[in-house]
Amino acid sequence: MKNILLFFLSALLINFVNAQNENKGFSFQGYARDFEGAALSKQTITVKFSIYPEGQSNEYEEEQTVDTDAYGVFHAVVGSEKPNDFGKINFGRYKYWLKVEVKAFGSSYVEISNTELLSVPYAKASETASNGVPAGTILPFAGDKSKIPAGYLPCDGSLVSKTVYPDLYNAIGSAWGESGGDFYVPDLRGQFLRGVADGQNSDPDRDARFAKNGGNDGDRVGSFQNDEIEKHNHDEGSLVTSTSGAHKHDIRAQNGGDVSDRNDNDWIVENNGDSDNRNIDDRIRSAGDHTHDITGNTGDRGGDETRPKNAYVWYMIKY
Repeated sequence: MKNILLFFLSALLINFVNAQNENKGFSFQGYARDFEGAALSKQTITVKFSIYPEGQSNEYEEEQTVDTDAYGVFHAVVGSEKPNDFGKINFGRYKYWLKVEVKAFGSSYVEISNTELLSVPYAKASETASNGVPAGTILPFAGDKSKIPAGYLPCDGSLVSKTVYPDLYNAIGSAWGESGGDFYVPDLRGQFLRGVADGQNSDPDRDARFAKNGGNDGDRVGSFQNDEIEKHNHDEGSLVTSTSGAHKHDIRAQNGGDVSDRNDNDWIVENNGDSDNRNIDDRIRSAGDHTHDITGNTGDRGGDETRPKNAYVWYMIKY
């Protein structure tokens, strides 16, 4: 059994190349020979890959079962077994090391390599660095939530770990809320973004902005504000009182008789009136200026909110 395991120690060759399989990992190639130098051809072996920052514990670990070819060569894609966990590694943050352990024929794992990744998996490093985009940057994404690229989190208000996403926490802290050892990413679902007023009157209600999940309120990043319509008035337009409800006014003669229901030939006027001049102003005296109240309200118009034309996207934040 010792000789079987020694072939890994004496003849394993490692070659790093850029992975092109949707950024799920980086390629690893080994060349296996036995203790006597002969290629271990067409054998099944188990390989354990561990990735960790220098001087720290494992940040990522996976096992793969692979087959050697006729020349003892085998291939594996590090990160392909746990792509979600692998995607959380920020290769641009620390110096990372790769430890490789192997076993064959039911033996125990034997460490065969533990070296610094001097040739950083370039595609992965570029992906997590995102061309220099700093942690905490919010960007719109035109695809589905499930397609958000590695190195970013959806702005869905999730509670995430400070230790798993230290760069993001250093960037935004508890501005959007915090709970124990975790912190909230921004919840921008259905929200429009607005620049911090920074004391300017561009947001007259800046001091009344509120917090979510214990985050910031007032004139600070992370605060929220409900929808509102600015106060205003409307000119008179064409509002009129209703003409419904026909009625008449009584005219009483000096002798007290009720002549409210008279025809054109029965007008009664004052003694000095002219009975031949029958304009109504001669028969009913003015009672003074007055007004009529308009009651009720106008009909409802519009929808459930005030909004401009818009299109849906997912907001995502760089970690």
